[in-house]
Amino acid sequence: MRPATRTKSRCAPQTACGTHALEIVRYSLHKGLGKGKFIQSAAFAVGGYKWCIIFFPEGDETEKSTGYVSVFLKLLSQKAKVRASYGFRLVDQTTGSSMVTCSKGQVVFDTIVSIGGFYERAGWGHVKFMKCSDLEASGYLRDDRLVIECDITVIQRSQIAETVAAIDELRVPPSDLSDDFGRLLLAGAEQMWHSELEASPLRLTGMCLQRDHRSSERSSSGK
Repeated sequence: MRPATRTKSRCAPQTACGTHALEIVRYSLHKGLGKGKFIQSAAFAVGGYKWCIIFFPEGDETEKSTGYVSVFLKLLSQKAKVRASYGFRLVDQTTGSSMVTCSKGQVVFDTIVSIGGFYERAGWGHVKFMKCSDLEASGYLRDDRLVIECDITVIQRSQIAETVAAIDELRVPPSDLSDDFGRLLLAGAEQMWHSELEASPLRLTGMCLQRDHRSSERSSSGK
């Protein structure tokens, strides 16, 4: 037997979403920066934290980025630990539409723990974001201009909703089946007798029901 009263509460994580666009004009002049050199966007806020986009036109300092451009999202807020998901999109200069090039599920950005004064988890991104040759031949780079968009979703602390008021279970009283069955038979006999006397009204009622049914079909089809 389940308890007569039950209570319920709900836990739901709060999120904050934002998008930042980094526009790089005169892109060809940045190609000579050299490997490991980057362009950094202005700081922007999402979820109460400051962020920036870091773009390497000739790849970051790692060997595997050779021949690729690299892009990262960095947490600028100090002494912070943030769970977030992100994605990078390139804007097609010919159509104005954007396409998700790389995305990442939940990761932890951390500017609390450092190793040798370097915050290894302050930034997340993609070393081999796109081949330099593919980018230069694409519609994303037009008129010496490139636009990179970054979507961020910050997962904030979960909130507990208030406890729902107690709910009593429905209690079904016992019934006498034999008495109920007898009353049902008697009611059925009376209904049959009245039906024979009132045949026309019953047919009229049937027409009304049919008309309502067609109206219901029209409203359903119109949705």
